[in-house]
Amino acid sequence: MRRNSMTNTNVVLLTVDCLRYDRCGFNGYCSDTTPTLDRLAGNSSVFDRAYAPGPWTAESFPGILAGLHAPGVAYWDRPPYKAIPHGAPTIAIRLGDEGYTTVATVTNPQLAADRNFDRGFDRFTNLKREQGGDDSEEDGIGADTFEALAGAVGDRFSDNELLARLRGRSGLSNPYAALFALRRLSMVRNAREEWPTDRGEAVIGRFVVELADVADEQPFFAWTHLMDLHAPIHPALVNRDGTGVGSLDVGRYLLADTVRASDGQPTRYSRLYDEALRYVDARIERVVDVLRSAGVWDNTVLIVTSDHGETMGERGVNGHRNHYPYDELLHVPLLVRTPDDSRFEAGNGDRISAPFSLSWLHELIAEIADIDPMGLSARSPSGTHLDDPVDDRLAVADSLTSFGHTVVVRDRRYKLIEHFDGWVPDDRSRRYDLMRHFGVHTTDFGREVFDPLNVAYRLPTDPCERFPRPASDAPTEHHERAAEIHTEVDDLPRIDGRADAATEETLRDLGYV
Repeated sequence: MRRNSMTNTNVVLLTVDCLRYDRCGFNGYCSDTTPTLDRLAGNSSVFDRAYAPGPWTAESFPGILAGLHAPGVAYWDRPPYKAIPHGAPTIAIRLGDEGYTTVATVTNPQLAADRNFDRGFDRFTNLKREQGGDDSEEDGIGADTFEALAGAVGDRFSDNELLARLRGRSGLSNPYAALFALRRLSMVRNAREEWPTDRGEAVIGRFVVELADVADEQPFFAWTHLMDLHAPIHPALVNRDGTGVGSLDVGRYLLADTVRASDGQPTRYSRLYDEALRYVDARIERVVDVLRSAGVWDNTVLIVTSDHGETMGERGVNGHRNHYPYDELLHVPLLVRTPDDSRFEAGNGDRISAPFSLSWLHELIAEIADIDPMGLSARSPSGTHLDDPVDDRLAVADSLTSFGHTVVVRDRRYKLIEHFDGWVPDDRSRRYDLMRHFGVHTTDFGREVFDPLNVAYRLPTDPCERFPRPASDAPTEHHERAAEIHTEVDDLPRIDGRADAATEETLRDLGYV
């Protein structure tokens, strides 16, 4: 039963899949990728040490929306497909109890109502390929011949099989590179039917309709999630909003994407990523414009963050994978624009250096909206996140599959990576895919680390995590926290349901299967 709202503060949560901290202008990136966010940062709180609850979408969003790490989650269909358990409290439920109208518009197939990511939302929409792509030319290949070739590749290899074979032998000399490029070209040519997600125009177009509807129902909590940075980046986004990359034909696009998929050095793809980020930034600007036009901007909190980052050649891999414990994925941007900007000096904003886990987002929202604590599972040791937060608190991230449980515990000084119950698959390509970023390293003293799955990093002198130390170097409290988080995959409750053929295909195209 909802009570009458005691607050007039609206909350808009805008999450961007695969958004790296270091690709945002307001975090020091030199390319003009985020002009809208850069302007907002001048009157916002920017968290310089914000960390995702996990290295990919299904691991992160139970933490973001419900304050859950592995001990509290469920799974759907298979262990990597995490879900919010039946009956679990969420931010949307708690805000609904405070009188908020709650709406969401997303497009990632992982964020399905079947997996309870809709818990607490009055209206929840997960778009599924309602927005078409570009109308590519045939590039000199007869349509019948081309479709026959692409169909033959699709019949023989799934996208996941092609990716595994590419990753096991990087470079364009890999004979599977041409087959992957042919499959991707088929997607480009038939983008209206085959592209795995909806572009930001469609998502934000639906989202701003929701915003207009709830503007008269204040207070409201509105969430949207954009997929435009997620591979494969749609070629129609390139050069749309202008970072100066220059024109890109389909051939160069296919080359960039194939090198990325084969875990080669993604120099060209990195430029595509910047272009897509500029496109995303323009979509965020539209949300701000709609909030202003509706007359609710002056009493709306805007939170912009990501569920994880994206690797771009670091440690020999591209993309994002479960059990990847490094900051290319875990360190994410977090910008919080509040209606009261009087505490900021001359538009300089506020930089918050204390570690912050996105699983504490419920605490931050309660603090800003001035409502009672939500009481979700993950809790920080700090009474505040904006005004003098506790500086040396422990933030946790984790990933749990049949391969084992990887737990990351960090403060400003040390980062501990512990891997429990390790199981390495017999299949060569799967072992390569899971293990390649866990290589045997040497420390800054030249000592060999014999257990690459269990290491520590001393962050003040090694912020890029290049010189692992024995896990025993991390403080005792880090190990104790990791042990508290550790969970067996067999202990997770399962939510009934299986992915249908269309969803399975979309998840494959996005690299989740």
